[in-house]
Amino acid sequence: MNLSAKQIKAARAMLDWSRAELAAMSDVSEANIVRLEAGGDARSDTLKKIGSAFETHGVVFTPTGGIEPARPELRTYAGRDGFQRFFDDVYMTVKDLGGEIVITGVVDQQFVDAVDAEFSEMHPQRMRKLKNFHMRCLTQEGDTSTLTNEYCEYRWTPRSQFAPVPFYVYGNKVAFIQFDAPVDAPLVVAIHSKVISDAFRLQFDGMWKLAKEITQ
Repeated sequence: MNLSAKQIKAARAMLDWSRAELAAMSDVSEANIVRLEAGGDARSDTLKKIGSAFETHGVVFTPTGGIEPARPELRTYAGRDGFQRFFDDVYMTVKDLGGEIVITGVVDQQFVDAVDAEFSEMHPQRMRKLKNFHMRCLTQEGDTSTLTNEYCEYRWTPRSQFAPVPFYVYGNKVAFIQFDAPVDAPLVVAIHSKVISDAFRLQFDGMWKLAKEITQ
């Protein structure tokens, strides 16, 4: 990634970041950022860290040397094969970015039934190997079939407020899953947008605070 001093300054201004905030987000020293913005040279891995920090927070660098806000990207996954590709995207996104996954409307058996038996074993295994994320799930009150409790914290949603149509937030993406879609079930509609994913994380946090801790 080849970023100019002008692009770095403009991206900071777009996000209203100080140099110290960019340093914290990119794991690049503030002194290096000062030097870059003054026109100094940098190693490619340093520029990549800075560019990745900006892109994660919704900045796009244009081929003409400018910047622009990222536009939400919409992707649909349909059927069993599509559902497995969705989980491939979850895995790759979390592997790259870490952070937290939050999911509402969880009925674990629906997820298991929607993929091949081999995949249903493989995906949890590869997720367990990642040490850079945390996961919280809201399931229906009374449901004790917490299949991924090795790396997921569960709470109960009251039965009157529960619907088995999950929203699934990971990285800067939020996905909506319909298991009983009339055609090509299960159907996943995923939106890549930091603004939208942040909004759904806030909504999830409110639901989490009202949820009950699971008792056996």
